[in-house]
Amino acid sequence: MATCVFYIDEAGSPEGHHIPLKDGEAPLFTLGAVALNLSDWRNIDRQFLALKRHYFPDWLTASSKRDEYYEIKGNELTAPRSANSPRKHAYLQAVLNFINTHSGSCFGVTILKNPESPTASRSIYTCSLQILAERFHQYLIENTKYDNAILVCDTRKGMGKKQDISVAKSYMSYIFGHSVGKTFIKLAEAPFFADSRVTAGLQIADNFTSTLYTSQYHYHLRNIEGALDYGHMQQYHPILQTLEFKSKEIQMFGYRKIDHR
Repeated sequence: MATCVFYIDEAGSPEGHHIPLKDGEAPLFTLGAVALNLSDWRNIDRQFLALKRHYFPDWLTASSKRDEYYEIKGNELTAPRSANSPRKHAYLQAVLNFINTHSGSCFGVTILKNPESPTASRSIYTCSLQILAERFHQYLIENTKYDNAILVCDTRKGMGKKQDISVAKSYMSYIFGHSVGKTFIKLAEAPFFADSRVTAGLQIADNFTSTLYTSQYHYHLRNIEGALDYGHMQQYHPILQTLEFKSKEIQMFGYRKIDHR
């Protein structure tokens, strides 16, 4: 039997915001995940590296970093300033197709935040992870090739190691202390936290999560004052729908939206 790995990354911000939006503020938060076969990680790593070299050889050559460690960030690929960049769009489409060709499935929780009565940022992240865990568990029940799974989260850079530990403790309390969480026996161990610079799966999850985030932003919040224009990201809706986990046994989908407003 094989082990599944859920690579998890975030887009937007769990912190509070204002209306009209101030520079740098995000009115929503997305925690996204990509499920891939752990036994295939070497091939995925090398093939993803080849993808970066194919589309951005000049960026990699100009950098002092090893090609493996150079990240083509999702927030750069999806930004309004990239709307008319054929290369960035071609690369992003290639990454999403890459997930599909490797039999990957995608998940995401999007929180539409309340500007007047904001939920604590830590709670937004930890609750999103619990909701993802419910979907991960159902995915494993239905995908018989997997015996179990591990969770690999992008370390929350700039927030300190204590933040990662806090998230892991909350998750473990849910797994062992909640009646629903106790049933998730196919999810092994506490979440692992890794640096995306050395983890190709997290770079893939970053690109996917940014795509889901901007698609949700445009669909739900494009008319709020100060909103960014992500109209160009609607072209990815069909591939996002293809990649989404859809349960065949219960009424459950890989993507969930929660409106706190």
